[in-house]
Amino acid sequence: MPGGFLLDALGIAIFALSFAPMKKILLTGLLALSHLLLLAQPCDCTPPATLSAAVSAADYAFTGQVTAVETNWISGGWKYTFHVDSSWNRGLDRVMVVNTGWEENCGYIFEKGQRYVVFVNRKFTAKTQGCSGNQIVTPELDLSVLGPGFQPRRSPLYGPMIATISGLVGAFFLFMAFVLFGKKLRTAKPKK
Repeated sequence: MPGGFLLDALGIAIFALSFAPMKKILLTGLLALSHLLLLAQPCDCTPPATLSAAVSAADYAFTGQVTAVETNWISGGWKYTFHVDSSWNRGLDRVMVVNTGWEENCGYIFEKGQRYVVFVNRKFTAKTQGCSGNQIVTPELDLSVLGPGFQPRRSPLYGPMIATISGLVGAFFLFMAFVLFGKKLRTAKPKK
């Protein structure tokens, strides 16, 4: 939500005006103004000149379609879920979640349903920014310069998940069999 910080700063200033003496009013106003000036700074970076350079600078590089967009309130910005088509640098799972900052903080805005080539760095979470070299995949974009890449792999949790679901379904049918069989035994009339 671009502009959210502006509203926060305005709210702080109004709150300070309603309760604080003059020194606190001035201090709060200066704080809000400095915060706004920091946000107004344009991104001070240059995207890599080529796709190969972007892959070299990234921890993960992949092509994928945006399947979900959420607000990331914890670190500020957006959280995108991608269905991965292929990757470079290393193999990835079929689903990749990538965080980016707000647009005014050098974040890159992805559009749901579009395919992109995405360059991600990972410290604690997978993150990208406007200067990473991300691009929408078009027929003119020559991805062949990156080589064949890796096909996405199944998540390591896939096998245990299938085993758990199968076990639960089996337990349900076993439980139902005991319930029905027990009901038949209780309703059967003893022979005299």
